[in-house]
Amino acid sequence: MEPLRTFTYEPLGPSVDFRLLRISPGANKDDRIIGALQGADLRSSTNNFHALSYCWGGQSFTKEISINGCSFMITPNLHDAMLILRHPTQDVVIWIDQICINQDDEAEKGQQVRLMSRIYEYSRSVPIWLGHIEHPRRTKRILRRLRPAVEMLPDECYNGQSDIRSEGRLTAKQMSIVNLPSPKSKGWGALRHLLSAAWFSRSWIVQEASMAIEPIFFCSIGMMTWNAIVAVLQVLHIVLPQNMLGCSVEDIPANIVLDIDRVRRSLKEKKAPDTVNLALRYKYLGAHDPRDKLYAFSSLSKQPQQFPISYGITKEELYCSVAHKAIEDAARANHEGGKEEHEWHPDPFAIQGPPSRLMAVLCSAGVANQSPGSQLPSGLFNPRPTLYGHRGSRSEREEQLGTHLQFTNHASFALVWP
Repeated sequence: MEPLRTFTYEPLGPSVDFRLLRISPGANKDDRIIGALQGADLRSSTNNFHALSYCWGGQSFTKEISINGCSFMITPNLHDAMLILRHPTQDVVIWIDQICINQDDEAEKGQQVRLMSRIYEYSRSVPIWLGHIEHPRRTKRILRRLRPAVEMLPDECYNGQSDIRSEGRLTAKQMSIVNLPSPKSKGWGALRHLLSAAWFSRSWIVQEASMAIEPIFFCSIGMMTWNAIVAVLQVLHIVLPQNMLGCSVEDIPANIVLDIDRVRRSLKEKKAPDTVNLALRYKYLGAHDPRDKLYAFSSLSKQPQQFPISYGITKEELYCSVAHKAIEDAARANHEGGKEEHEWHPDPFAIQGPPSRLMAVLCSAGVANQSPGSQLPSGLFNPRPTLYGHRGSRSEREEQLGTHLQFTNHASFALVWP
């Protein structure tokens, strides 16, 4: 195959908000990924594109694709995601930061970061790439067999009105009664691997998933809705025995999904989270660039911008500007309240630390404590037949997207793309 010339970005024009990638159809995984990059207006593109959420997987750009007839190098993890996102017969229109933003242009990066929350908000859906699964059969089997436990979740789990309290859990005997795998099943290890994917440890996921109208998880074995992952986590917290995955349920990286679910609800209620408080709350999440520890949360707040979004300043300059702004705000508040000002010495670089107490608290337990070997208490089942999409009718939104919620062995991502 004749080598391609290297891709060169054209600057974004005054009437162009961002770039969109149109991926050409392809049915063979060995076929080169071919795409066309073009400028677009955000408002006129609303609901006509998808926005990918994923892990770069390091800074090794070793996979070649073709963009506008030119060579373009991307990371292996993104390449794997694009192979599944690519449709066998239709074009896929999608926004991917690694491709749609000129990563060598610091000014453009800052401008696009300021726009990023709107990109995810205006997208038709946000596919979330979790990567390759080590034990696909075990993972699919354990997820399907979790249905009885999901059906035990009380109504409060679906309206976010009450807290999880782990007061009543199934015993090993009771698990066998409802056809759940035994505690010794290797399927639990496969589930732990899925819920420990690198995606769950990124700073940017809070903004990306919170702003998305339709976040959908997908991996090498298929896809699941956002609510399905939430339900799996709730089951681990309130229905199944402690340490089913070989670790404390509080230590599962995917717990961040429960916290993001609360942020999603607060945004729907028009509540304005504070950017700095969000950054401090999620300081344990990772970012390749230390500045992104703040930038990743900048667009979630409805308050005036608290710091400049620019990759032309150092992390020291950024954190100092945030500290100065905090001191000024505190002094102003103290002055208006008639209080004495107190000297504050911030530690702006203390961005590493233990996780905050994750919000794993969404609903009351629906399973009463039972003695070992006793029968299941009556009145526990609260069927949610469409949660996984295995049976029953799909919601209107899912039908509109053409979402296939069951896991599939088909090489193509199971969505009807625009």
